[in-house]
Amino acid sequence: MKSFIQKPIEEQQVEKAKSFVTEQHDKFNKTWKNKYASLGKLFDNPAKAFKAAQTVQMLENQQRHLSQLDEMTITTKFGDIAPKVLDILRLVYPNQVAHELVDVQTMRSVVDVVYFVKPVYGQTKNQGMSQSMANSTAFSSAVQASEEVIDPAIQTPNGSIKTFTFTPSYTPIRPTTIQALKNGIPVGTDTSSDGVTGVIAGAALTAGTVTYAGGASSISITFGTAPVSGDEITVLYLFNSEVQPDSIGSVDIVFSTFQVKARKHPLKLKWSVDAALVTQGSLNFDVEDVLSLAGAQELKAQKDFSLTDDLRRVAGAPLSNLTFSATVPSGNYAEWQHAQGFRRTLVKASNAILNDVGRGMSSWFVVGTQVNEYMTYLDSYVEDPNKVPIGVYKVGTYRGLPIFLDSRQKTDEFLTGYKGRLFGDSGYILAEYIELYATPTIELDDFIGRKGIASFFDKRVITPGYFKRGRISNMS
Repeated sequence: MKSFIQKPIEEQQVEKAKSFVTEQHDKFNKTWKNKYASLGKLFDNPAKAFKAAQTVQMLENQQRHLSQLDEMTITTKFGDIAPKVLDILRLVYPNQVAHELVDVQTMRSVVDVVYFVKPVYGQTKNQGMSQSMANSTAFSSAVQASEEVIDPAIQTPNGSIKTFTFTPSYTPIRPTTIQALKNGIPVGTDTSSDGVTGVIAGAALTAGTVTYAGGASSISITFGTAPVSGDEITVLYLFNSEVQPDSIGSVDIVFSTFQVKARKHPLKLKWSVDAALVTQGSLNFDVEDVLSLAGAQELKAQKDFSLTDDLRRVAGAPLSNLTFSATVPSGNYAEWQHAQGFRRTLVKASNAILNDVGRGMSSWFVVGTQVNEYMTYLDSYVEDPNKVPIGVYKVGTYRGLPIFLDSRQKTDEFLTGYKGRLFGDSGYILAEYIELYATPTIELDDFIGRKGIASFFDKRVITPGYFKRGRISNMS
């Protein structure tokens, strides 16, 4: 029943994304096609069409802000910077690292709603939607393979006990589906033929019975040789969900919304009027233009740093099992050979996301400077030849996953996270309204030019489990 409920939700999400892209593509063709023809190429690429649509929405927001000012105000107070704001936006916005790390959604007004996808798991097989919503997003094995159950023996192996009994957690049990397991390996199977009583037989067993009356009230197996301390004795079976549909596990993929409000993130720009006159006369460039572009890049950098700071905070301290020692063991090992072992740590980090949340694995890595140096040893590391070292920036890929360098991250640490392909499928939402807001230029009797710039956005953490931290110890 769950699949019939879930399909329309997924289709609704896809349709919303397609509708948004189509709407923004139409706006692009009507307003921006002649000025930003290269942006149109992104719409032709299915993997980049959504980012192109978001860029068009930001251009619309920026244009709406500028159109509220009359021509005299723009000419006398903003100078030439106003028309160039859109050019700056076109260059800076699509290249933000946020698009690679988290879900970015554009706002149509100061207060808006954004969409998100969040998995919510029942912690027992008979836990429904209302219960799971009130519970947590922590993954539980109770939701796996709906009818499959593994129960432990009541007795604990000690080298002398041969007979083990079990109390089924879920009933009724489907006849012939019981397997007796020792350390996860089958040692006996149910040979029932009448669905009333059954015999669990196997080479390692001398006896084994199951009584189905009352939904399998008893299961017992006897070994020829007593299992030793540390052995794990369990039974695996399928319960009949047709008789007990309430016992089917719950995995609810919540597609929902929340309200966001664009908040100001300002920056001051100052320059000497004397310097402006000299550079304009001898070097033929406008200081205000240059500083405005530099300011926009600085706003991008500050947003990048704010984002990765947030992600590190929600990920928590580096996990102990995600720590790799750079100390090369004694023997004929080169440092680059030992470094290959770091690959397993990265796999563990990816699996930690899957184990914690139940879906998603590593989509990217953000690393400190020493970790970046160390990763160049890895066989699957590919350096990015087009680095733009502003804020958090891409330095390469590892097995196709992008690697970003963050100068503010501890040099020996790395951060990894999951980002899905559809909008809203991320543990963190960045909602953007106006990418570059500029105040009028002011020059007072101190002959210092002043301008304020800002970006307006909001941000929310959705699923902290999508982000994990690790480190490399003993770095030289």
